[in-house]
Amino acid sequence: MGGEKEVFLRSEGVQELLTLTTRQFVGWDDALRRVSGQTTEAGDAMDLWHILSFLALQPNLQVEKKLAFEKIKIASLKPETIRKYVAKAQRLGFIATIESRGTRHIQLTQTGIAVVADTMRSWVEDFGQIQQQYFPR
Repeated sequence: MGGEKEVFLRSEGVQELLTLTTRQFVGWDDALRRVSGQTTEAGDAMDLWHILSFLALQPNLQVEKKLAFEKIKIASLKPETIRKYVAKAQRLGFIATIESRGTRHIQLTQTGIAVVADTMRSWVEDFGQIQQQYFPR
């Protein structure tokens, strides 16, 4: 034991990075609660992140509804479970079902856009500070 990877994992920079990662997901959960006015169950925040960030990467921030449950990939979740989380995101006001050219789509709402963008800005800033301090190129 004590190889290069183990030494790296024990470094101050990695410890700060792990602490920040945990804090960022607590912050994400707080943002969901603050914006929606509702609490999410333990574990739901991460699945909601995957769904909302997936939509944030799509053209026009939307995907055809009948394809969404197969296209959104969350490790170990079946399409019917993803459907449940999409419904939850809709109830919380982060996603809306819209008609476009005779086809139903799910799309990020302005609230969904704001919560993802604000979270990403925070992550970019905080992770950038750690990179500059501990892992300069």
